[in-house]
Amino acid sequence: MSDSLRLIRFIPRTGVPRTVHLVPPPARTGQPVTIGDYVRVLTALCGQQFAPGEAEMLSHASEDLCRRCAAAAAQPPSTGEQ
Repeated sequence: MSDSLRLIRFIPRTGVPRTVHLVPPPARTGQPVTIGDYVRVLTALCGQQFAPGEAEMLSHASEDLCRRCAAAAAQPPSTGEQ
């Protein structure tokens, strides 16, 4: 697993799973996180999206790790060659 991946889960709420997701850091585009009505979301390796204020970052996985995120992290990076 890459050291640059972040452990993210939804902020505790009733009925929201406590699954921990792996999220790469946002691309450094020089753009602010909020642009007008557009708000950039964090997207986990499994595709789960987190809008600002919905998630918390963890220092370690204290809950169940998302299996799809773990599988995606275990895959070697694509080189674009076939």
